[in-house]
Amino acid sequence: MEGHLIMSRKERERLVVMVKSKKPRMKMTEAAELLGLSYRQTQRIFERYAEGGDAGLAHRSRGQTSNRAWGAKEKQKIIERYQERYNGFEPTFTVEKLAGDGYLVDHETLRRWLIGAGLWQKRRRRPAHRKWRERKEHFGELVRMDGSPHRWFGRDGEEYCLLNRVDDAQGTVFALIDGEETTDLAMRTLWGWIERYGLPQALYVAHKNVYLTAREPTREEELRGERPRTHFGPDHVGMRNWELKSSGRGRPKPRAVSSDRTSCIKIAWSKNSSWQRSTRPNRPMTF
Repeated sequence: MEGHLIMSRKERERLVVMVKSKKPRMKMTEAAELLGLSYRQTQRIFERYAEGGDAGLAHRSRGQTSNRAWGAKEKQKIIERYQERYNGFEPTFTVEKLAGDGYLVDHETLRRWLIGAGLWQKRRRRPAHRKWRERKEHFGELVRMDGSPHRWFGRDGEEYCLLNRVDDAQGTVFALIDGEETTDLAMRTLWGWIERYGLPQALYVAHKNVYLTAREPTREEELRGERPRTHFGPDHVGMRNWELKSSGRGRPKPRAVSSDRTSCIKIAWSKNSSWQRSTRPNRPMTF
């Protein structure tokens, strides 16, 4: 548009230096050092600025058609071919078909042409929105469970598994620590929770073979309409209406994992207190 000049950031920086060089405030050697150019190149830029003003610093190829641009007739042929045989196809798939017809065009170039002709619209692939699940309203409605193997007693110590239970509503924690995350440890942790707080309505666990199994159901399970169970389940605590939920195959329950960090601090403190090494495994911890 007349009266407007488009300049890049680099060209604007050069303009500031050239304005100072035009006045007796800056030498050409200083200007070359600021621009990171040689003395002779800075001199040529200054001559263009003195001759054409601000417009002399703008790139001379700006606004001109590229020498590698497609001709208008070839562009129209490709668009007509698209409308005739590939209307509605995505540009990436269309260029493969056009290559068989003798038209070698890049998919991004074809995309721009189709958008300009109104034959295609921009499509943004946005990731699925994820948000935190709301906590349960009542204590015992859902208890999250996760095991964290770690060298809890120092780098030189043995690795133990901290099996953590966290109430979803109030954040009450009960944990046992042992060598591995086994069915025995899971059941003792469950009974410890039940003795203190009662039976939870639902238990949220990781997708591990201690809690879930991939085996085929037996004939009795099929007749009862039940899914295959492990030795850890509601039958062992005398409650059949108890619900066992799985988190999938990824690392579950960031809230439960974050509570493990709190447990790590507690264990570090207990290391220097009356908690002796012989009583470390199987000791319950409530926070």
